[in-house]
Amino acid sequence: MKKSLYRQVMFVISSICLILLITIAVKIGVFSELTSCVWIESILSVINNSYFSGVLCSIIAVIVIYFFQVQYSKRMLKKDVRCNEIIQDVYDGIEKYCNISNTIPERTSKNEEKDYSKRQIADGLMYYKFYKEYEVDFEMMAYSLSCENNDILIESLQSCFFLNLNF
Repeated sequence: MKKSLYRQVMFVISSICLILLITIAVKIGVFSELTSCVWIESILSVINNSYFSGVLCSIIAVIVIYFFQVQYSKRMLKKDVRCNEIIQDVYDGIEKYCNISNTIPERTSKNEEKDYSKRQIADGLMYYKFYKEYEVDFEMMAYSLSCENNDILIESLQSCFFLNLNF
């Protein structure tokens, strides 16, 4: 994993250096035969336009900084023990729900019981029994999905991804 990230970063840096070196070489006239070409002259006119080149450099800088910031933030979040514990708690709550979701009883249809009040009473008793059977699981799900620690996770994500990108 680290080697592929390193290779990607080195490829990007090498590509940027190559482009800059070619631009400098063209600017100082190393390729004098090529500068007479029409497409090179149009590229040079675009490069010499200070407004366009400033905007282009700003966009490239933002993309490069964003890429490195996101990679850094991901590494820091993976190292943060609190965030890993909170994510594990939320995952456990979701897993408990997935285990229970298959056993949720379905409502009584009109075909089985025509009287509305009897149908409501039967459904209420059925859901009450279901709740009593899985009461501990419901409390654990509610706690893990709405715990105050989730605010710590959100604040960590905000500080890593959003707050540091305000340049």
